[in-house]
Amino acid sequence: MEMPHETYVTECIDGIVSVPKDEVLKGSYCGGLVIRHNRQKMLVTAEICTSEYIKRVKINQSPKNKMAVNKLFLEKPIWNGGDLLVGVATKRFAKGDVMVYSRYRNKSGRPLWEGGLYVTEKFASTFPKKHYNNTAKPLTVYMIPLNELLEFNDNKKDDSRPSDDIAFNWTPEPH
Repeated sequence: MEMPHETYVTECIDGIVSVPKDEVLKGSYCGGLVIRHNRQKMLVTAEICTSEYIKRVKINQSPKNKMAVNKLFLEKPIWNGGDLLVGVATKRFAKGDVMVYSRYRNKSGRPLWEGGLYVTEKFASTFPKKHYNNTAKPLTVYMIPLNELLEFNDNKKDDSRPSDDIAFNWTPEPH
């Protein structure tokens, strides 16, 4: 009998552990997967690893996820009395989700954030819109506070966001 593959996870959020996709794949062709967290362990069979891995691959290959993420390069944020806002035009979501990058540099030469920040229309629509009529074409923009956008990306609030992890319900084995 093959020995199950072992992996360690650092977080358990609301009874869910996120395991890297590659670790689950290894567990699918070994004798399963032993997930260790906080001095406890949980065993997931090879069959469950295989089915969960295949489900994740199919989700990431669905036509909805094949749409390219729009890239938006902001020249500068919107200054709102000390709070920074990120303006994303409503029409940008017609082609899918948006990845926002910062070209703006502070006095020390660093961008406001590193890499891209992921924005879904569902998330953006929770914020007020501002209409601009002084442009060549009228424009409607979601006014998203930068700190909330950063928090959204840190917490991965939206399940539609592409992920390299597979979630399992945490049910450790009794000692």
